[in-house]
Order: sequence, then C-alpha cells, then structure tokens
Amino acid sequence: MKILTFDTENTGALRNKANPFDPRNECVLLSYRDPDVGTTSIDPIDIDEFRQKVDTTDWIIGFNLKYDMHWGRRYGVSFKGKKLWDVQLVHFILTGQKNAYPSLNEVAEYYGLPCKLDVVKTEYWEVGLDTDQVPWDILLEYCEHDVWLTEQCARRQMQEYRNCSRQLQTTIRVALDDLHALQEMEWNGFYYNQNRSFEEASVLLERAGDIKQSLCTLT
Repeated sequence: MKILTFDTENTGALRNKANPFDPRNECVLLSYRDPDVGTTSIDPIDIDEFRQKVDTTDWIIGFNLKYDMHWGRRYGVSFKGKKLWDVQLVHFILTGQKNAYPSLNEVAEYYGLPCKLDVVKTEYWEVGLDTDQVPWDILLEYCEHDVWLTEQCARRQMQEYRNCSRQLQTTIRVALDDLHALQEMEWNGFYYNQNRSFEEASVLLERAGDIKQSLCTLT
C-alpha cells in the first residue's frame, strides 16, 4: 500500500483563510511526503512532479484534506479513484464527534506528538503579512513539518482504527469516501437561496417551540 501525505501553503490567509475558490489567491508551496523517499517541496509551477506521484499512490493523506484537494485541482491534479484519509475528520469520529474542527496541534497532542511550528502564524499572519511574504526557508520548514506531523497522526489513527468496532470502522470509511463527492460538489457549486433558508428556519424554530411547550405539559 503506497501512501502520500501532502499540504499546501497559499496566499489570502488574511483575506479569506486562503480560500481556494478566490482567483486572487495563489498556491505558494506544496509539500508532499512519501515514507520511502521523505518529504519533497515544490513550487506549483512544477506541479507535474506531484501529479505523477499522486497517479502512482493508493492513499492520499491530509489534514482538512478537502481544502488541499481543491488547491491541487486548481493546478490540474486529480485525486479521482484514490483512497482518502483526512486526519481531522477521522479524529472527529474517533473522539465521539465532540469537536468538528480540531486543529493539527490538538490531534498531535492527543497522540503525544510534537506541536506545529507556529512561527508563520504568530510572526507573519498575525502581524498582517501574507504567505508570500514569509521567507522561503521559514515557510518550507513550516510546511514540511506539518506534512510529517500529519503523517504521524494518520499512522496512529490507522492503528486505532484496526481496534475499532466494525460499526465505527464503517462510519469512518463512509465519511472518507464521501469526501470525493463533497469535494466535487464544492468545486462545481450549487444554487442556494439564503433568504428562503432563513424563512424556513423561522418556521422550524416556531414549530420546535410549540413541540417543546407541549412536552412540558406532559411532565
């Protein structure tokens, strides 16, 4: 079984959390890790190298994987047919669905692993500098450490997965398989009537209040 872990660093961190659908944002760095080779980091200009690696891989691993898949797709990388392992999503399920968006630091701490190198966040993003303003050597170390840490978390999760009940294993497999469909839906977009949604929400809230009031009369 061949696995490949990857992560991207992108501009727009201060604008909209580096949204991959904003044409103003660009990928600055992509790092990927093959356990047999080590970590490789590339400029998106050299994306063919990563694309070829994906084509020969069985499992794609990431943290908040759907986000990085969007970035890969923007640069012509297809993950179709690949098995996916999203460390963030798996942690959510394994820990009883208590925190839908755990950070990589939280998952690393859970498994007794080192934390992220948060220098990019604290010394650049938080003082108003975008990702392309981070010195290359600092950004490189930051991204490559994230990739290594994500892979280490995934390995521990896979061990834990083997000892789970069959029902929980099925839940995890289905959730991971769904990432392909969800990524495709987000990529293509869909029509959403926000005003109608708020109207329906008001109706449902009123109905819920009536039900709650009627239940109170039974006690």
